[in-house]
Amino acid sequence: MERPTALQIVDGVDLSGKMCVITGATSGLGRESARALASAGAHVVLGARNPDALAEAQSWIRAEVPDAATTTVRLDLTSLAGVRAAATAIQQIAPAIHVLMNNAGVMFTPFGRTADGFEIQFGTNHLGHFELTRLLIPQLLAAGGCIWPTAGSAPTSRRTRSTNSGRPGCGNCRSSSAPRRFRREMGDLSGRWW
Repeated sequence: MERPTALQIVDGVDLSGKMCVITGATSGLGRESARALASAGAHVVLGARNPDALAEAQSWIRAEVPDAATTTVRLDLTSLAGVRAAATAIQQIAPAIHVLMNNAGVMFTPFGRTADGFEIQFGTNHLGHFELTRLLIPQLLAAGGCIWPTAGSAPTSRRTRSTNSGRPGCGNCRSSSAPRRFRREMGDLSGRWW
């Protein structure tokens, strides 16, 4: 049996008046989800670090869905200052957020560090999204929204070591389990599971 596409999942769903924010919206699951949510009537905020890729993704969505309501926000998850700037921009666009899809992520990258000194996969896939979500909690609560953390959500290992040995994927072990812990913490903060 074939899995349904994003467009098939939202077929018949009316998201008019809903605000959705998607990180990593310039390719893959993020881009397809943005198109599907826009086709269902949602206003979609596309977040990514590359302004040219954001413009291309926005143009593609508008070509596919002529009446799409989209906005772009530069979001660099490798810099907490960049995350804070993006959150401020999103807060100005969206007083309420119904869906926050934390989709952006990196995997199997050479060892590196974020602007703040964290291992690149853990910093990008978890810490950046955690800070973004923390800053957007008032907008999520205003809408009764949900969080959909997808970056690294399929675990590849149960190991969660605190250092990257330089082997490809080692940092992903740590960043893969972090979203589950993140969901639990957000549920504790809000008094419900998201």
